[in-house]
Amino acid sequence: MREFFRRGLRRLGGGPADPPEPGTPDQRAKPLYVVTLSVSPTLLPLPAASQLPEIGGLTVFRARRMHGSRELHLQQLGYFESRPAAEALLPQLEAEWPAAVVELAAAGEMGSLDDTAITRFDLVRPAPPEALAAPAADAPAGQCYAVQLLRQNVPVDLARIPRVAAFEQYAVYRVQAERNGQKTYGLRLGFFPDPASARLVADSVRERYPRAALVPVSDREVSRVRAATKG
Repeated sequence: MREFFRRGLRRLGGGPADPPEPGTPDQRAKPLYVVTLSVSPTLLPLPAASQLPEIGGLTVFRARRMHGSRELHLQQLGYFESRPAAEALLPQLEAEWPAAVVELAAAGEMGSLDDTAITRFDLVRPAPPEALAAPAADAPAGQCYAVQLLRQNVPVDLARIPRVAAFEQYAVYRVQAERNGQKTYGLRLGFFPDPASARLVADSVRERYPRAALVPVSDREVSRVRAATKG
């Protein structure tokens, strides 16, 4: 039954075949993987944290994909360094998402981590102008990424957060969001034009922030933080 669900999900939302591994050791765009939890013709609410396995460095976000003339909405969990690493999580997701399937992460199809119409952004430390990067050339307008350092159920206490070198290079900002009626609070670094760049910074701060995760962010989030930086 599980394979029946997954075959159907692949037909609706399945991405292209895996690309070959990079040919040079200094190539940064190593493929990343996600677990697609669901595919729907309508926008679904993101799952609450209580529905997910307690695993650091991962987050759930929305993505979009065209299937013929229809726009499909995906819920995805990521990011993973390899396909086997993503597949190892499938048994823990099976009860809630029997159709969950592993795919390549697509840089140009990500949505927003939060419903930014009701999310508040609070700039903690501005970034130098060169850090407010433009989106990648193959991404839709406004598509950028951030590194989420913290996500918790209580407000972020700035007096107690560990300082890292990346604070001097990127904008540092707090996020207050609401998901399924529950408020959450986060701390993020931004912005990055692609997942690979964000992943490098997430890896560099993981000693102090073990749950650091790269996340897609909306154009509204980017513009609000940029506006606060300029102001």
